Amino acid sequence: RRELRRADNLTETVLYYARMREPEKDRKISLVRVPEVVAEAVQSQRELLIAAGIGVETEGELSVYADGKELCFMLKQLLINCAKYCKGCRVRIWAGDGKLSVEDDGPGIPAHELPRVTARGFTGAAGRRAGGTGMGLYIVSELCRRSGIGLRIFSEEGKGTKFEFSFEGVAFAAPEENLTKA
Repeated sequence: RRELRRADNLTETVLYYARMREPEKDRKISLVRVPEVVAEAVQSQRELLIAAGIGVETEGELSVYADGKELCFMLKQLLINCAKYCKGCRVRIWAGDGKLSVEDDGPGIPAHELPRVTARGFTGAAGRRAGGTGMGLYIVSELCRRSGIGLRIFSEEGKGTKFEFSFEGVAFAAPEENLTKA
């Protein structure tokens, strides 16, 4: 089942890469409850996360106008990377204040590699050892750029990595209880 999940993940990555030429053809913007997308992404990668001994903790509430399918894909890519590079780590996913963050307590990214982790084809030392393609984070960064979602990456070697998606550049909504129905 893990191998089938890996094959599905690689196929999905290839399809997103192919769609990047005309992403608007498949993009569907709607009001998305971020915790539901997070739950879907975590559930889809469950086998890989369990096999890698990774614990995931989620909290917060946020609704945003975005393509839920794209957002789920981006989260899956981060979880897949954790399964490859951060075996045994803890992942915390937090949503609120117009931001979504995914943070792990894994080995971190070396400072000299950090500026290039979203470059197309860049694998870095850990990626070469784990058989990375260098495409996952590139596609994530491109989807963010094209959607107006801010992406910041913080990492310290030996202490972990944090990816922060900011929806301040796009229309975002407050927690569900503050939304008014049209």
